[in-house]
Amino acid sequence: MRTSEYVALGHPDKVADYISEYVLDKYLAQDPQTRYALEVQIKDKFITLGGEVTSKLKFSEAELVSFVKAAVDDIGYDKDYQDFWESENTICGDDLEVVCHFSQQSPDIALGVNRDGWGDQGIFWGYAENLPAFNYMPKDHALAREIAQELYQTKVAGLDIKTQVTLDDDEKIDTLIVAVPCKNAKQRASVAQLIELWL
Repeated sequence: MRTSEYVALGHPDKVADYISEYVLDKYLAQDPQTRYALEVQIKDKFITLGGEVTSKLKFSEAELVSFVKAAVDDIGYDKDYQDFWESENTICGDDLEVVCHFSQQSPDIALGVNRDGWGDQGIFWGYAENLPAFNYMPKDHALAREIAQELYQTKVAGLDIKTQVTLDDDEKIDTLIVAVPCKNAKQRASVAQLIELWL
């Protein structure tokens, strides 16, 4: 048996990633040579940006705060969503308190990167499967991702979604777990209908 899980864009981990990517895109749009190592931390309505950014651009703190709020609204955590789910259960771009703690990359690191290309290194590995229908990804991963994205895009319930798919030896779904906030019976029924399509 093989299991994969996936989280949708509304999940807190993905929210942090999306904010970081959103801010990075603002830099890259005007300076493709930007060097960016910015982390995002979220706790309730408090967001901290921390790390190092080296770029020709010098965004003001007010601009960075506006980018963060726009990213959160873009995900779907806006005032309407908060009004429905109540403020103690979700965030909203308008209510965020954002703090920025970052500086330029160390000149010592820049010297090495500029000369030889070295810097912080990482090793990534993966594999593809001969499954064109699943974009050459493992079927369990592809299904977990597809289900989470379908629930997120149709917005039949909350945005903080996690899915987990376990396949048996015959590549059939043995177990499907979906965690999604539901406020009422209508939402639960809509989620159940979508899940039935996958079983």
